[in-house]
Amino acid sequence: MESTTLHYKARVTIQSRRAGEEPLFQQILRAVSAHFIHSVGFEGMPDFERFCLGGHYISEDKSVKMGWASHRQDSLIQWGGRLRVRDPEYARRDWTVDIAIRQLDENSYKLYFAEHTCDHMVDCFMAPPPPESNFMPFLEFLLRDDDFECVDANYPIPATALELAANLGTFVKIVKDETRTLPVMLITCTDLLNPHRVECHTTGNMFVFFSKDKASLDNLRTMLPAKFSFGVDAVNIFTPGFPTTRVIPAAEVHRLGEEKLIEMYVQAYCRNLRREEFRDFMSYDDIVRLRHMERQSLTERVVENLRDTHASLRSKITEQQSQIDALEARLRAASDKLDRNLEEELHEYERVLSECMTRKDNRDRLLDAITDSLYDPTHRIAPLHSGDEAIEKLIFAIGLRLASSYFLVENKKSRTPA
Repeated sequence: MESTTLHYKARVTIQSRRAGEEPLFQQILRAVSAHFIHSVGFEGMPDFERFCLGGHYISEDKSVKMGWASHRQDSLIQWGGRLRVRDPEYARRDWTVDIAIRQLDENSYKLYFAEHTCDHMVDCFMAPPPPESNFMPFLEFLLRDDDFECVDANYPIPATALELAANLGTFVKIVKDETRTLPVMLITCTDLLNPHRVECHTTGNMFVFFSKDKASLDNLRTMLPAKFSFGVDAVNIFTPGFPTTRVIPAAEVHRLGEEKLIEMYVQAYCRNLRREEFRDFMSYDDIVRLRHMERQSLTERVVENLRDTHASLRSKITEQQSQIDALEARLRAASDKLDRNLEEELHEYERVLSECMTRKDNRDRLLDAITDSLYDPTHRIAPLHSGDEAIEKLIFAIGLRLASSYFLVENKKSRTPA
């Protein structure tokens, strides 16, 4: 059985302090990369371009595991990374740092930080020792960066506790701002509770102010509405979303002690998520899930497009098959018509050829008869009605020539004396 405990969380908005050579997103990721390297000091850190996109790393002894992923939604960048390290003092415990970055607009990003432990208690009879984080305080590292600043409701989150007298106007604005998400602590019993220690243990989760000047408190009382009441010589917490103040008087602070109070504040504000924080909190798993959903959506779109293409192709194939069938039918009809025309032409050619052969035979017969008549002087050539105009003209011409020759001979004989 595994026992997971949230050790520290934070949710801050990051804005650029000044225009730099790199985009703000890359500046933040360089800070995250530096935190991972400083935390475990391993050499498996990928190159920065790969770190911006996605990947994973596992050390040879599997004591260090890291995964990171990126995603774009509506042209806004989302990135998540998870670093899991085995506790060097307690082998059954893994420390996990989960960081997610969500772009809000062109100039601001939301950063989510969670550090928790996972104790593997199977076959273990001893209670696990209390966790002691070995990680560098990441939020303090961010708050002290020179390139960007962490804000809540556009108010910079300080990396140290602030004195009320020098920041009275800022304090009033923050307390009265209904859009802030972090509580504001005002410590007026600094002899019992060190404000700098409180800020160090709750970095990124509250604004810590302190006051040793009664005049500043009197001025503050006149500047705040009556609903924001506070106690003098006490610890005052102005909670977000509620116009109320939680007041712990000095006597209670003295009774509980500084260590107990700090542990209480860490437990209340750094290890638990309010309902609205829980709904908004983003992790590495969310980025992976969004990437999976995007890929699944892309796959579904591709499949849908393929189905549409397949249906369109089937429709075109059906249409083309219909056209092919129509063309084949036309071709068969044309072929049948051509066969019939060829058969008719063939019959016509045979008829014409038969007529020609008949005429040839008749001409041969007539020519033979004429030839015989010419060789036989006793045979008289009589007109023939052959039906062949050319032959009849030939017979008629031969007859005239022969008759003419005959009359010339007879005439010559009659003129010759006996």
